[in-house]
Amino acid sequence: MNEQLNIQSAKQISLVELLAELHFQPAKIRGNDYWYRSPLREERTASFKVNRQKNIWYDFGTGEGGNIINFGVRFYHCNVSQLLDILGSKVFSFHPQNVQRQNPVAQTQPAFNAKEIRDIQSPQLIQYIQSRGIKLKTAQQFCKEVVLYNKKTNAEFVLLCLQNNSGGWELNAPNFKSCIAPKDYTFFNDDQSSVAVTEGVFDFLSAVQEKFISKQSNWLVLNSLSMAEKVKPILLQHDKVFLLLDNDTPAKNCTLTLQKYGKANNIVAENLATKYALYKDINEWLMNEKEQLSKKQIQQQKQEHKKLRFRW
Repeated sequence: MNEQLNIQSAKQISLVELLAELHFQPAKIRGNDYWYRSPLREERTASFKVNRQKNIWYDFGTGEGGNIINFGVRFYHCNVSQLLDILGSKVFSFHPQNVQRQNPVAQTQPAFNAKEIRDIQSPQLIQYIQSRGIKLKTAQQFCKEVVLYNKKTNAEFVLLCLQNNSGGWELNAPNFKSCIAPKDYTFFNDDQSSVAVTEGVFDFLSAVQEKFISKQSNWLVLNSLSMAEKVKPILLQHDKVFLLLDNDTPAKNCTLTLQKYGKANNIVAENLATKYALYKDINEWLMNEKEQLSKKQIQQQKQEHKKLRFRW
């Protein structure tokens, strides 16, 4: 699904998602305005604003601003062609364009359209889900599959999708993550006093399937670390928070931030990532557990076979 990115497609990439990919988290969020310490210079006070709805930025410290192209050229110190190569090598959510053009016929249409969202049934997708250590019934309980149609090549792709709280869909396939806008978190509210927080859909499915939380809890899937600030009001609705984020640096920083927020609001925020500290995330831990169990079962079968041969 890797196509050469053009300028129009690049402009649809969410600036908030790009900054999260670059390990920049907002210092505060006011409606659609995300405030950062400028990624283009050193500063202590957040004066770099991104309007998530318009997908534009403005640095109050320098008086500069623009779209993702202007930002990328400045940040990477490259030309537009080089920037398109950089952005094309990454995975982002795409931001819907709200600006009305004078000539709507000339608007560039997205390369992929969602043809159908349905129950999980594709053999290839089922194989992918199971390769991640997830049982089909677990995935079917929470997820759907989406058929994406490429108008340029007439090709179809089937991806796993999880609906978020704004009605958008978070997409997942081998080496591919994106979303059908709008981007948002996914909250499963079962009226419990605790909430478990995961970063992505396979982390969520792994934790639920393996009953990683010993008590009944609500579940919150961030779908992106950039949602951490936005979900804080949800955390306030609970007495305890279980954090099951990844073990890379951005996720660890996010965990510390949420723990500090919990402590400041008299909420216990427990970091459960220490239980799978040797792995990138909880899904990688699960896949390793499945692999070790399979090896153990094979070894037991070999031993049983030897015993039978000895009896004969």
